[in-house]
Amino acid sequence: MYPGLTVKKLFVLFIGILCVTGCGNTSDRKADSKPPGIKKTDMKDAAGKQSGRYDEVGIASFISDEYDGKMTASGVRYDRNKLTAAHPSLPFGTRILITNLGNTKKVEVTVIDRFQRTTDRVVNVSYKAGLDLDLIESGIAKVGIIIVEKPVQGFN
Repeated sequence: MYPGLTVKKLFVLFIGILCVTGCGNTSDRKADSKPPGIKKTDMKDAAGKQSGRYDEVGIASFISDEYDGKMTASGVRYDRNKLTAAHPSLPFGTRILITNLGNTKKVEVTVIDRFQRTTDRVVNVSYKAGLDLDLIESGIAKVGIIIVEKPVQGFN
């Protein structure tokens, strides 16, 4: 057949081709679809009236001052005085509008960090965002989240 072409070389070539063709993305999921687990939710505010549709509803808290100045999972340094947040799954750089469902106060923040979801907590916000939402005194609040803008390539 071909001089120098052994069964071993053919086997290695075959495995290499399998590896390369197996790396293709055959997912039907659109690039702009929401991360798994995020779905639209109808929500009523404290007065019981319809307050809109949210991508996610749950509890928000604010990030402790002990993290001020420390690096986040995205590589951005946390600044308690900026409008930022930690979310368990949204891509870094995603802009989200958070509404405190108890008082209808709103703030737009950028996702720059992660946290492990262990309860119904859906977002941790910076101190500044917590002030804007009026949740500093209570420490937590029920919120609705709307994804405003997906991140551009190369965030941070």
